[in-house]
Amino acid sequence: VIEWDGAARELLKTKSIDYIAISPSEEIYMLTLDRDISNGINYGLAKVEGSEIKEIPIAWKKQMTNRVSAMEITEDNELLILEGNKAVNVYDLNTNTWKKEIGGTAIRFFYEDGKIYEANIQNKAVEVYDLASGKCLRSIAAESVDEESWLLAGDEAGSLYLVNKAGVSYLSQESDIWEQVIEGTGTYFASKEIYGVMNIDGTILAGFADTEAWVSYKKYVYDETAPSIPENQVTIFSLKDNATLKEAVNIYAAEHPEVEVIFNIATKDNESMSTTDMIRTLNTQLLTGQGADIIVLDGLPIDAYMEKGILVDLNEYMVKEVHDESLLSNII
Repeated sequence: VIEWDGAARELLKTKSIDYIAISPSEEIYMLTLDRDISNGINYGLAKVEGSEIKEIPIAWKKQMTNRVSAMEITEDNELLILEGNKAVNVYDLNTNTWKKEIGGTAIRFFYEDGKIYEANIQNKAVEVYDLASGKCLRSIAAESVDEESWLLAGDEAGSLYLVNKAGVSYLSQESDIWEQVIEGTGTYFASKEIYGVMNIDGTILAGFADTEAWVSYKKYVYDETAPSIPENQVTIFSLKDNATLKEAVNIYAAEHPEVEVIFNIATKDNESMSTTDMIRTLNTQLLTGQGADIIVLDGLPIDAYMEKGILVDLNEYMVKEVHDESLLSNII
């Protein structure tokens, strides 16, 4: 725990800590940002020395227009910094000079053993660069790379984790095939904004931001005794995609890993069928007892389903929620 001295506290009244990087020698560097951004984004670099914050003069090439999305410090005292979806900039802290730019259109990166690993959003790939020469050593296709992707070192040298709404994928050293270790659907990865990810000895620690900007952290560990397929299953049918219901499904599934939730969207799964044919198929399934457990009734013959006793009266299940006002009045 670090308790700032008076000068450090004064500094942090005008600057916020935007990013922290720990060097291989365990020195702590901070990227600071002027709290007043009315004149643009103005960054500074500082180093933590005990309870003090020592500002490091740095010759920024220009005023930045995008927020920094990643920063690292190498064993040779080089600052690696990524502004927006651009190349990784290399700054020599020994000579106070910008040395080079490496790669391009990267959304995230990390540094390991003289190499820079970039998640390239334009090329839909993870690219490996040699720091000394700037040359691309390897490009691995990664179709799931998007604006919210995080890239981090794996459990062995040269291995990788790619984390985004699709879930968590792992790439072993020298392999070109990603292994899906966590499926995003039905987890917080799909339903919430990913605020940060770390790999701590094979345990994935991920931060998720909710609608009120609070961040909660979840720990994901491998359990060889856990069933690969949940014991219980719930199916949902909807004629059209429904973003609100999809978010609810992801939240529910994340809180109930023992239940597999299958969300079938008719217009997506059966693009060649007409709406009439989709409803006819659903009706046949319902009459034979093979229909979905939950049906989104938008666009469906509600009255006919009520007459045939297909729908269940939920009043007895909702008494508690109605009385404690946990349900919004406009959906009752």
